Amino acid sequence: MALYKVLATFQGWSNAMYVLDEVKDPRRTLKAAGILGLGSVGVLYVLVNAVFFIAATPKELSETGITVVALFIGRVFGGTMQRFTAILAAMSSLGNIMTASFSMSRVILGFAEGGLLPFSSFFALRTSSGSPSGAFVLVFLSSCLMIIAIPFGEAYNFLLDVGQWAMAVIQFFVVCGLFLIRKRLSYPAATFKVWTSVACVFLASQTFLAISPFIAPGDGQSRLPVWLTPLAATLIFCLGVIYWYTWWVVVPKLGGFVWEKGIVISDDGARAVHWRPVPKT
Repeated sequence: MALYKVLATFQGWSNAMYVLDEVKDPRRTLKAAGILGLGSVGVLYVLVNAVFFIAATPKELSETGITVVALFIGRVFGGTMQRFTAILAAMSSLGNIMTASFSMSRVILGFAEGGLLPFSSFFALRTSSGSPSGAFVLVFLSSCLMIIAIPFGEAYNFLLDVGQWAMAVIQFFVVCGLFLIRKRLSYPAATFKVWTSVACVFLASQTFLAISPFIAPGDGQSRLPVWLTPLAATLIFCLGVIYWYTWWVVVPKLGGFVWEKGIVISDDGARAVHWRPVPKT
């Protein structure tokens, strides 16, 4: 379960994949940025954890009432610098929010352009520069809701775990889909391909993350059972199924029509799918 928190602290490892269509040479850039980005961050994470244990004992790290970063800065630079820890944490969070907003708004834009979301025409809106405006509004409002409505502590950690478990399940099926595509389709040798060994390791890691709540013992600190995490995420998945079945099956049957797919081209040349009801003949 601790891996959920660790993975949530650095979600940026996958953000670059969401915007590769805006990169000049995505294949070359991905190979270089993937190695340099993940490699440098991995080394820095190890070094940061090492200096934490040099500055304080494991007992002090677990029993302190302040964050580990604040404890480290206070030990090394003194109490005056420790007061600026909140500013440093805020700047770090700002960078994460900016990156997530940039990438996730494009994910929502992709779903909207495929006609898969309610009010797709709004979420598919772009600015004059091509940036997703409607999708960014959703990202901004959902972030504000999390900050204002969700109390920090057990409730926040629970929602964090729910999101990470759902992500593990989704990525599990993504890797399974990758193997199915490789089996059914053939691609030129020059096409970028992930190594099969890497895909297998990633599939094993997502499998572990998906089943861990069912085998993890209680940590004695949380009042919520660990199995509540996958249950809540599964209920959220079920809401998606209910929406799809209602909108694409029940509504057309009651209205006596079928959905017909069309393509709408905006002023800036962007293409989006538009579904319109057509009466049954």
